[in-house]
Amino acid sequence: MKNVANEREATWKSKGAALRKLREDKEISRAEIARQMNISVGRLARLEGGHGVRDANILSKFYELIIKHHELTESVEQNSNIEKRVHYQQKTINTRFNSRNII
Repeated sequence: MKNVANEREATWKSKGAALRKLREDKEISRAEIARQMNISVGRLARLEGGHGVRDANILSKFYELIIKHHELTESVEQNSNIEKRVHYQQKTINTRFNSRNII
Protein backbone atom coordinates (compact mmCIF):
# COMPACT_ATOMS: atom_id res chain seq x y z
CA MET A 1 0.00 0.00 0.00
CA LYS A 2 2.81 2.35 0.88
CA ASN A 3 4.53 1.53 -2.41
CA VAL A 4 1.45 2.65 -4.35
CA ALA A 5 1.34 5.91 -2.42
CA ASN A 6 5.02 6.58 -3.14
CA GLU A 7 4.45 5.82 -6.81
CA ARG A 8 1.48 8.18 -6.96
CA GLU A 9 3.46 10.89 -5.19
CA ALA A 10 6.37 10.54 -7.64
CA THR A 11 3.95 10.70 -10.57
CA TRP A 12 2.36 13.89 -9.26
CA LYS A 13 5.72 15.48 -8.53
CA SER A 14 6.80 14.96 -12.14
CA LYS A 15 3.38 16.07 -13.45
CA GLY A 16 3.49 19.19 -11.28
CA ALA A 17 7.01 20.02 -12.46
CA ALA A 18 5.88 19.60 -16.07
CA LEU A 19 2.93 21.95 -15.49
CA ARG A 20 5.17 24.55 -13.88
CA LYS A 21 7.63 24.32 -16.78
CA LEU A 22 4.79 24.82 -19.27
CA ARG A 23 3.68 27.94 -17.42
CA GLU A 24 7.18 29.35 -17.06
CA ASP A 25 8.01 28.69 -20.73
CA LYS A 26 4.98 30.75 -21.71
CA GLU A 27 5.96 33.44 -19.18
CA ILE A 28 2.58 33.32 -17.46
CA SER A 29 2.43 34.12 -13.77
CA ARG A 30 1.10 31.63 -11.28
CA ALA A 31 -1.38 34.28 -10.15
CA GLU A 32 -2.74 34.63 -13.70
CA ILE A 33 -3.27 30.88 -14.08
CA ALA A 34 -4.86 30.68 -10.63
CA ARG A 35 -7.20 33.55 -11.49
CA GLN A 36 -8.30 31.87 -14.70
CA MET A 37 -8.79 28.56 -12.91
CA ASN A 38 -10.67 30.30 -10.09
CA ILE A 39 -8.48 28.70 -7.42
CA SER A 40 -6.06 30.14 -4.89
CA VAL A 41 -2.41 30.71 -5.75
CA GLY A 42 -1.50 28.43 -2.85
CA ARG A 43 -3.57 25.58 -4.23
CA LEU A 44 -1.94 26.04 -7.63
CA ALA A 45 1.49 26.05 -5.98
CA ARG A 46 0.64 22.75 -4.28
CA LEU A 47 -0.48 21.30 -7.62
CA GLU A 48 2.76 22.41 -9.30
CA GLY A 49 4.75 21.09 -6.36
CA GLY A 50 3.19 17.66 -6.69
CA HIS A 51 1.49 17.82 -3.30
CA GLY A 52 -1.92 16.41 -2.55
CA VAL A 53 -4.65 18.52 -4.09
CA ARG A 54 -8.29 17.54 -4.32
CA ASP A 55 -9.37 17.02 -7.96
CA ALA A 56 -5.75 17.12 -9.14
CA ASN A 57 -6.53 15.26 -12.39
CA ILE A 58 -9.25 17.71 -13.36
CA LEU A 59 -7.18 20.72 -12.31
CA SER A 60 -4.14 19.56 -14.28
CA LYS A 61 -6.22 19.10 -17.44
CA PHE A 62 -7.82 22.53 -16.94
CA TYR A 63 -4.33 23.99 -16.41
CA GLU A 64 -3.16 22.49 -19.72
CA LEU A 65 -6.23 23.89 -21.51
CA ILE A 66 -5.50 27.37 -20.20
CA ILE A 67 -1.93 27.13 -21.49
CA LYS A 68 -3.26 26.01 -24.91
CA HIS A 69 -5.67 28.94 -24.86
CA HIS A 70 -2.77 31.33 -24.25
CA GLU A 71 -0.85 29.75 -27.16
CA LEU A 72 -3.83 30.12 -29.49
CA THR A 73 -4.45 33.69 -28.37
CA GLU A 74 -0.81 34.60 -29.02
CA SER A 75 -1.00 32.99 -32.45
CA VAL A 76 -4.14 34.93 -33.36
CA GLU A 77 -2.59 38.19 -32.15
CA GLN A 78 0.56 37.55 -34.20
CA ASN A 79 -1.51 36.80 -37.31
CA SER A 80 -3.57 39.91 -36.73
CA ASN A 81 -0.43 42.04 -36.47
CA ILE A 82 0.91 40.52 -39.69
CA GLU A 83 -2.37 41.25 -41.47
CA LYS A 84 -2.28 44.86 -40.25
CA ARG A 85 1.29 45.30 -41.55
CA VAL A 86 0.42 43.76 -44.91
CA HIS A 87 -2.64 45.99 -45.20
CA TYR A 88 -0.54 49.06 -44.34
CA GLN A 89 2.10 48.09 -46.92
CA GLN A 90 -0.56 47.53 -49.59
CA LYS A 91 -2.10 50.90 -48.78
CA THR A 92 1.34 52.57 -49.01
CA ILE A 93 2.05 50.91 -52.35
CA ASN A 94 -1.35 51.90 -53.72
CA THR A 95 -0.84 55.49 -52.59
CA ARG A 96 2.61 55.74 -54.17
CA PHE A 97 1.71 54.07 -57.43
CA ASN A 98 -1.83 55.08 -58.17
CA SER A 99 -2.63 56.52 -61.58
CA ARG A 100 -2.48 60.15 -60.46
CA ASN A 101 1.13 59.81 -59.31
CA ILE A 102 2.38 58.21 -62.53
CA ILE A 103 3.43 60.70 -65.18
